[in-house]
Amino acid sequence: MRARVVDSVADRRFTMLVLGTFAVVALLLAAVGIYAARRTPWPVAAQAHGQRAY
Repeated sequence: MRARVVDSVADRRFTMLVLGTFAVVALLLAAVGIYAARRTPWPVAAQAHGQRAY
């Protein structure tokens, strides 16, 4: 009986593991992007977008 229960939730468990992994990777990428945006000095960022830095 226990084996049937484990088999019945195995697919859901795998799907949740994959989705959870993607969610963690997305949060890490967002954190790195925010950190990089905050660490870039304003004149460098402005020149990268074609604006004149004063």
